[in-house]
Amino acid sequence: MYQPTQNGLTALDKKIVHFKIIWEETWTSNLDSSNKIYTTYPQTFEIKTENGKTIILSASEFKRDEENEIYTLMDNLLVTTNLDLARQLKIIE
Repeated sequence: MYQPTQNGLTALDKKIVHFKIIWEETWTSNLDSSNKIYTTYPQTFEIKTENGKTIILSASEFKRDEENEIYTLMDNLLVTTNLDLARQLKIIE
């Protein structure tokens, strides 16, 4: 198993003690905004391990040239153990 140690993700080899899914609601519609269809999807996973570390996995990416805003609903995976950053980006509360 790959275990990067430089960025604090050494928690990967520990037992998961809590797993939370943060759901988001989105919608699609016709071009004239009629016929809206709402759906709920898992935007973020919050994983807590037995050693007290929290790992945040979110289907997000940073906006181009900005490191303090993200796009959600993306096909990229943003991974962090920095809870302050996750709160600042509004990935978690």
